[in-house]
Amino acid sequence: NLSRLSNRLKSNVNLAPFRLAVPLRPSPREWIGGGDDFTVAMNQQPELKRFWQGGRFPNWNDLYQKQSVETMPWYKPTLLEELAQELESRNIRSGTFLDIGTGPGTQANELAKMGFTVTGTDFPAAVEAAKQKFPDVTFVADDILNSTLSGEFDCAMDRGCFHVLPPEKRHVYIDTVTRLLKKDGLLFLSAFSIEEPERDIGPYRFSESDIREIFGSAFDVISTRLTQSNEQNGVIRNTVFAVMKR
Repeated sequence: NLSRLSNRLKSNVNLAPFRLAVPLRPSPREWIGGGDDFTVAMNQQPELKRFWQGGRFPNWNDLYQKQSVETMPWYKPTLLEELAQELESRNIRSGTFLDIGTGPGTQANELAKMGFTVTGTDFPAAVEAAKQKFPDVTFVADDILNSTLSGEFDCAMDRGCFHVLPPEKRHVYIDTVTRLLKKDGLLFLSAFSIEEPERDIGPYRFSESDIREIFGSAFDVISTRLTQSNEQNGVIRNTVFAVMKR
């Protein structure tokens, strides 16, 4: 009968090669801070269930309200190395700087310490957390896809905002950043690169040619390069870093 046939097939067929060919789907817990099993992660940190509602990304406001920023994998207390190198090589030491998707606010704070007049923007909960940690830096709750910011900036940086935006909204981001940058203003962008394993949750991935194609009509893409970033949980992420001029 069918039951016996099924058992005989199971005993005679080696399924190991097929298992190896199927990529493991990383859990939200892995993306936020380690662990590769969804069930275990949810049991260990059940509050994450509120952050993930079946979409690609968490509820950012809930995340920043409920989780300490120092435990988030993208928390980086020092200035992004690639950005520091670009500022040094271009002898940029002052001016107005927009930090898009400031998150924990560390990058905005480091730039302010260097002498820049900085405005960091993000969702309200992230901005409130950043204000508490760095009260001397200007943080504004603002949605880059529906921005109410005015004025023009000499430079803008993005270390994690663009690569979490819906693909169909990228043109809105570009239009907004173009409006907010002065003529010849610079955009420094860091995003997940195509070298990062493909996942159905978390940031989208980009090649150097993707960046040039997406931004090329509005910006002079001066340079792109593949880089790596060390996260809080010890994971090394593959990234692409770009410098663009309005």
